Amino acid sequence: MDLTFYEDVAVGETIEFGGLDVTKQEILDFAGKFDPQPFHLDEAAAKGSMLKGLAASGWHTAAMTMRMSYDGFIKNSASMGAPGVDELTWRQPVRPGDRLVGRRSVLGKRLSRSRPEMGIVQNVIEVFNQIGQTVMTQKNPFLIARRGAATPPGRRFRGAPDPAAGTSPAPYSRAYPTHLEDLPIGQAVEIGAQTLTRDDIVGFARAFDPQPFHLDEDAAKQSHFGGLVASGWQTAALWMKTWIAHREAAEASANGESAPEIGPSPGVSNLAWPYPVYVGDTITYTTKCTGVRRISRPGWGLGFFENRGLNQDRVCVLRFDAGVFWRTRP
Repeated sequence: MDLTFYEDVAVGETIEFGGLDVTKQEILDFAGKFDPQPFHLDEAAAKGSMLKGLAASGWHTAAMTMRMSYDGFIKNSASMGAPGVDELTWRQPVRPGDRLVGRRSVLGKRLSRSRPEMGIVQNVIEVFNQIGQTVMTQKNPFLIARRGAATPPGRRFRGAPDPAAGTSPAPYSRAYPTHLEDLPIGQAVEIGAQTLTRDDIVGFARAFDPQPFHLDEDAAKQSHFGGLVASGWQTAALWMKTWIAHREAAEASANGESAPEIGPSPGVSNLAWPYPVYVGDTITYTTKCTGVRRISRPGWGLGFFENRGLNQDRVCVLRFDAGVFWRTRP
């Protein structure tokens, strides 16, 4: 099948794709690796949670959407990846037994000012379950090669330390337990680090994002990345894993005091992968509460957080803003 290039993409076109059946075991497996919260792992605990039953991690839904997108339209395109996601909203829980389908609409397109060999296509992706409920929406740019344009020889990216990172954040002196009212607004917190191996990168890519620059070392060397790189969704899911581990460690050291319940996230915005993650990179993750808000649901509010990942050279590889449902004081 002929590849789709930038010139072939029409503004206003719509593509329906997918047909993915979600199993309980897949939900448990992903949650165990990346998002081990009770409402993703334990049916009894999930019934008493805000989600009212076992549900997939939002990052799992995003990763499944990536896989459906790859099979549906990316595989046969001259894809050059994506720099991030403008808006990602989880609208309904994804349950065991759900069947997911997607719809991609092209909102606009333009040529890259700095990279003449590529164009940028602005998409909106909607994901639906078997009864037509919208479970997730995603608005993001997609990089795609121009027909006949020569791609520069493969080379690894070189980045500069992130000036916004400043000095290394200190861990919370009392990170948890804490209620919404006690969240330390404006305090950057280092929550932990993850090192990615070749097997880590390839394993995630096989399941969710099998683009050549995530799977094949030779192809990756010839790509604009210049080497094998992690899927951005893996980098984001590892932030989630690190945050949960940080919370659990802080609770364990809190003299037996239980941390207040937290709920799911309604979504994230300004998700960006400014720099690739290569084999052997160590990513240090941080979070900073930027504000809190009461909501109409009794006993709950929303905490807002700015999250980052920096590699061993202090180069930013991940940033995003997120809201999280959080218990208020009784």
